[in-house]
Amino acid sequence: MFISRRIVTPYVGKTQLVIERAKKMSAIMETHGAKTRVAQVYAGEGAGDIHLYGFFDTMAAGTKAANGMLEDNALATLFDERAKAPGGDMKGPDIFRNVYGGITGIKKAVIQRAYEMDRRNLKAAVALLEEVSDIFSGENIDVNAVVPVFSHKMDVLIVAYFFENFVALGDGVDKIGMSEAFQSIVERSHELGRMFEARTTILID
Repeated sequence: MFISRRIVTPYVGKTQLVIERAKKMSAIMETHGAKTRVAQVYAGEGAGDIHLYGFFDTMAAGTKAANGMLEDNALATLFDERAKAPGGDMKGPDIFRNVYGGITGIKKAVIQRAYEMDRRNLKAAVALLEEVSDIFSGENIDVNAVVPVFSHKMDVLIVAYFFENFVALGDGVDKIGMSEAFQSIVERSHELGRMFEARTTILID
């Protein structure tokens, strides 16, 4: 699976406008075959930012969708609106490749942790994630990890934990995240890479 990510930092008083435009962009992407997710950063790096994700089974599916979007008048209209009345500063799309796990069902709350990591350590990192999944066994929590394909910083592994909702996220941190078994894995992960940012996001309906 491949994932595109666009991030918009809204100007003061323009958050709702950015959300409305992100939803329009999401609808256009879905018209061309993407599965999408629009979320807002609640805490951590980029708090207040709006994230728009697109999910594609293959790179070819992603480039086909992108090509269709570039020829879509609806996208041209949206870009024209943004140019005439900007709502925020946009970065991306960055493109990532899935290296572990996936997302099942509707998960509204996410913890993301980004590690600066040499690609030579990726296999060992995935092995640690398998241990994490074992700890989460029986819980309604998905573990997912991606690496960049096109981005300003390439030596990165992003690990995401998907929860049913924000309350479940808090329960998961208390019940599992603070456990001795999980903290042992966290300690070992720092032998493979340096965590340099973390955030929580909430799905926008």
